[in-house]
Amino acid sequence: MIPLNRKPEIQNFNFSYNFNSEETAKLAKFFRENQEKLPSGLEKFSKALEDAVYNGLSLEQARNFFA
Repeated sequence: MIPLNRKPEIQNFNFSYNFNSEETAKLAKFFRENQEKLPSGLEKFSKALEDAVYNGLSLEQARNFFA
């Protein structure tokens, strides 16, 4: 837990997590629907999620998924 009187050092935040297919799809769709509100610094993560979904779908399936 971060003490309330101390500003967090961003470079010290790391974690690993294996997203399952459902989580990846939901996150990709959420990021696409909220891309105008996406905080700076999450662009690469958003792109990686989108690429993961695109790579698992046909072009038609991807169009329907992100419609």
